[in-house]
Amino acid sequence: MIQIDTGVLAIFVTVLLSIISLAAWLGALSQKVKGQSETIENNRKQAEKERERIHIENRQDHIQIFNELKILSSLIRNGKDNGQS
Repeated sequence: MIQIDTGVLAIFVTVLLSIISLAAWLGALSQKVKGQSETIENNRKQAEKERERIHIENRQDHIQIFNELKILSSLIRNGKDNGQS
């Protein structure tokens, strides 16, 4: 029968437990990183939608402004007062 010294057994158990805890820690960290990656991707998509919405609103505002400028330009060029001073 093989005799194992208690000191060697203690070192073996300590190393084994540290390897197991390291694996558990890395697994938990991996899951956290994966969750954060999904959150970042969702935030990126939401920001892109928001940016597109603002772009559309700005485009509509610019169309309105240019239409009003065309009206003003035609009033100035045609010399029409339309009762306004």
